[in-house]
Amino acid sequence: MQIKNFEAAVGEQAKIEKEVKTMLQQNNVGVLLKCYMIFAKQVIALKRKHHGEMLHNEIDILKNLWAGRGLNMEIMNKIENYYIPSYIIPTIEYFRLDISPLDGNHVLS
Repeated sequence: MQIKNFEAAVGEQAKIEKEVKTMLQQNNVGVLLKCYMIFAKQVIALKRKHHGEMLHNEIDILKNLWAGRGLNMEIMNKIENYYIPSYIIPTIEYFRLDISPLDGNHVLS
C-alpha cells in the first residue's frame, strides 16, 4: 500500500516539475529555475493544506517572500493560476428585521 502511494506521489511530483519547467522555459528563466521549482512545490503543499480564501492569502504571503528574493511576480502568478483555480468570494446577503419593507401594517399572505 505504501509503495503504491509513494509511486503515485513520485509520479505526480515528476509531472509537476515537467509542467513548471516547460512554463519557465517559455518565459526564458535560466538561473532562477530552481527557485521557481521550489515555489511551485510550496504552492502545491499549500493547496493540500488550505482551501478557499485562506489558501490565496497564504500564497500571497509566499509570493511576496519569493518576490523579495528576486522572482518575477508575473511568472509566479502563472504558476499559481496553473495549479490553483481562481477564488471568488461569495456575496452574503443578510435579512435584517430593522430594515425590512414589512411593518406592522402589512400582513403576509
